[in-house]
Amino acid sequence: MHSMLMIHVGEFTVRYLALIIILAYASIPLITHSSSIGMQINNPPPSLGGYSYVGSLSNDTNVIVTVHVPLRNINLLYQYVELISNPGSPMYHHFLSKAQVASLFYPVDEFNNVIAFLKDHGFKILFTAADSIIVAEGNVSLVERYLGLRYAVYSNGSVSFYESYGEPKLGNIMVYSSNITMLLLENPPFLITGSELSSLRNIIRGGVNLTYPIEAYWPTVLQRVYNATALYKMGYYGQNYTIGIIDFFGDPYIIDQLMQFDNETGLPNPPGFNIVPIGPYNPNLGVYNGWAYEISLDVEVAHAIAPKANITLYVANPALPLAAIIAYIVDQGSVNVVSQSFGFSESILSMVNGPAFYFNVFLTDEYYALGSVEGITFIASSGDGGGAGYSNGPIGSVVYPSVSPYVTAVGGTTAYVQLPNGSYYQTAWSSYGFIPLNMNLGGSTGGVSIIEPKPWYQLKIATPRSYPFGRMTPDISMDASPYPGLLILGPANTLLITGGTSAASPLLAGLLTLVMDYVHSSLGLINPSLYSIAGNINEYGKAIIPITFGYNIPW
Repeated sequence: MHSMLMIHVGEFTVRYLALIIILAYASIPLITHSSSIGMQINNPPPSLGGYSYVGSLSNDTNVIVTVHVPLRNINLLYQYVELISNPGSPMYHHFLSKAQVASLFYPVDEFNNVIAFLKDHGFKILFTAADSIIVAEGNVSLVERYLGLRYAVYSNGSVSFYESYGEPKLGNIMVYSSNITMLLLENPPFLITGSELSSLRNIIRGGVNLTYPIEAYWPTVLQRVYNATALYKMGYYGQNYTIGIIDFFGDPYIIDQLMQFDNETGLPNPPGFNIVPIGPYNPNLGVYNGWAYEISLDVEVAHAIAPKANITLYVANPALPLAAIIAYIVDQGSVNVVSQSFGFSESILSMVNGPAFYFNVFLTDEYYALGSVEGITFIASSGDGGGAGYSNGPIGSVVYPSVSPYVTAVGGTTAYVQLPNGSYYQTAWSSYGFIPLNMNLGGSTGGVSIIEPKPWYQLKIATPRSYPFGRMTPDISMDASPYPGLLILGPANTLLITGGTSAASPLLAGLLTLVMDYVHSSLGLINPSLYSIAGNINEYGKAIIPITFGYNIPW
């Protein structure tokens, strides 16, 4: 495993930094921005399938508005990501300091001007991030009068959402206001819990030669499967590093649950556990819509692998665009790795309007890149729909943010563990076509992106014939199958059997935190290193174990 973790850390001289900047400026044109990107000017934009336009919001309705002041030197930022993350580069792991990032990329003067404008016109500033993102609150009348946006409401008869449209009055400053992401994140997308498994049992009861999960083990059993025990023996438990976890809505009981989880498994309490809300926050909602169970899984699994690491749980308001959430975390600069057990299928993203795509994908990539040059590692679940899932067509649809080139996509395996001796065997997660129910999709989602181009570290991997020249996922896989599942403690200390790539993301986050402890450094974007190892016959099979048995339709 250690061959995967070789990191060369050196001092970043000012002279060398200046030389790289000069070369970059000489060779790369700067990106320009336009306030009209994807903005519908006069008429309400088209809606998602199944939803109809039903009117507008009343003038006194309070709404959340996200304002983006374009970052400076975007192409330089992307070049830095590549140079800092490539193992053969002289800048490998020479991460930029917050001061260097601010000096190179933050539009401070424009940002301050926009803040003053919003305050002067009655907007309440909820939070800011990276001197480029402003999340504010005001009523519809204020937004229409001073920002130039109007609102359209759409409904399918039981659920509704709103979107803004029009041309912002702030020049090249982008403005976004919609709660469509609340609709997409209403429930945890990649968490398999008892409700799904109970439905499965009802369907197959009385059937012949069909199995369903009645066995599970604590996440601590996976310590040996992923060789974390070797690092424990050397004294590396993730101490002095912090795991960040992004979830939504909240869990009012997570602190008590984690303490009880430690009592059950014999783990020490984490040295630090912080809950950081991003935007308006009501944790009780998470109990009703399932996010509390997702939070339980994410926190407990990450802690089980890196028991002495700090944990910061970011609980984001689901109405916020993803770019604002990632920008906030990058600006805080308090975590080393970020686990994301959620995603939007590209089949859905292809139907949303320009501003929603811009603020949830295009801009989000910029802030993933910004965090990467500071040394933050971003991880995301690849999904539970198999290779043909999340789509009406035969190709299937991968999910964002796992397809971002600056995020490590984590797929799923099935880990069979023989207790009590702990011997194990892993296969591909082949789910019998049970999850989602009655659909033959395989387990771990994988495929080719239609929105993200193939990144530099995948150029040597052939794209399947007839597929777009896009980003391929997942990059690596860990245990996710509910056959057998993982035991966690949910709200009210309820013992649950869970699964899904929701588990794989925090598993990898915990393991990478042990690696950071071992090499005494953050890792940043690990994808170029992963593909470098995969192409090295002396390392592949040692640092990364190939899975050779199982299926994932159509792959």
